[in-house]
Amino acid sequence: MKSSFWMGAIALIVMGLPLAADSLTGKVVDPQGAPVAKAQVSLFDKASGNIRKTTSSEAGEYSFPDIPAGTYLMEARTNGEALISSTDIAVAGTTAQDVTLSVQTSVIRVSVTATSTPLSSQEVSKVVDVIDSEQINARDEYSVGEVLRGMPGIQIQTQVGGITQIRTRGLPNQYTAVLIDGLRFRDAAATQGDASAFVSDMNVTDQSRVEFMRGSGSDLYGTNAVGGAINLNSNEGGGKMHGALRAEGGGLGMARGTLNLAGGIKQNKFVYSGGASHLNVTSGVRGKTPNRTSSGELFGKYYFTPKLSLSGRVWGSDSWQRLGDGRAAQAGVPGDVAAT
Repeated sequence: MKSSFWMGAIALIVMGLPLAADSLTGKVVDPQGAPVAKAQVSLFDKASGNIRKTTSSEAGEYSFPDIPAGTYLMEARTNGEALISSTDIAVAGTTAQDVTLSVQTSVIRVSVTATSTPLSSQEVSKVVDVIDSEQINARDEYSVGEVLRGMPGIQIQTQVGGITQIRTRGLPNQYTAVLIDGLRFRDAAATQGDASAFVSDMNVTDQSRVEFMRGSGSDLYGTNAVGGAINLNSNEGGGKMHGALRAEGGGLGMARGTLNLAGGIKQNKFVYSGGASHLNVTSGVRGKTPNRTSSGELFGKYYFTPKLSLSGRVWGSDSWQRLGDGRAAQAGVPGDVAAT
């Protein structure tokens, strides 16, 4: 079976031109007041939902220049998440704010899916689970279905190269909405208007985080979100150019490779990220169901001013599978079936 889908979205966000550039600077320190180097600092704009990221210097200093005045939710954490901080900050003019990390008994993550506004998990009334790219890489997950498999309240029925069904709290799969960066993704040819036909081909290639909300989100995302909503957030890049290359192999003749590249230009005036992955199963179950899937993602954003930006994202996937046992009993069905 062969299927392919291509999708892209371009968003132009205009929120007024600023009279002057604002900025946020400070230090990241540990509970004893010592500076923390290479801490990951994320700034979530509560008005637009934009995310800016940076890394603290060897002296623990961080800086977000040329940002709009307003209220932000800032999240800082060390590698391995031993020390975490999440706090609201009001930016007006040149604002200085030091961040003190602390040991957290439970992980506090920022969620956007529940209310379409960045909020910490303590502020969200709905049940939301967040899995970031570090966890995805540590678990070595290759598909969206595999990422969601361990979450409570959801049932995943899938196999390599087969159809994936997602059931939230016992409801049929068409009642779980699929979002890409908060934009609703649907199959125009489906009678239910859902994205179930494409979930099987959606491999994790360049996501910064995956958010899963259990419970009705139909007031925000339409009737397909009665059971819940899955939001796939693209990596927005930024900072110095960096990347990663991974290759692996396993049983059933499986081979997989991924390549990621991200960065920023002119002090993150333009940020970008991209990724490509290829999964090839040469034999499959009982050696009769070979399949392969190639995926690619691109994201770019240019800030004309702190409040005026142009962003674009493209996601592509192409998959192929050979029919296995039982195909001889289907009259007129060839070994390879192509469908669009």
